[in-house]
Amino acid sequence: MLQALSSGTVTLPISDVAISSSNAGLPPPPVPASGTGLTITVTPTGFTNKVTQQTATWTFSYSPTTALTAGTYTGQLGFTATSP
Repeated sequence: MLQALSSGTVTLPISDVAISSSNAGLPPPPVPASGTGLTITVTPTGFTNKVTQQTATWTFSYSPTTALTAGTYTGQLGFTATSP
């Protein structure tokens, strides 16, 4: 689920949120401005390439591209993991 950052009538693009990963083997997807983002494929790590075991710390940062208005902003960003 993706919901823009909003405070009252002011809305900021959620795509201004950047994510970095502590593990290149488990990269975060880029955050889209709206809708569904890109798919990230993670390379299997064991058992004849049928199991993926990865851990990472994702760090979120915010770099606004528009002027900010004072307020308390809320939004939502969701991730889904799937397996073939």
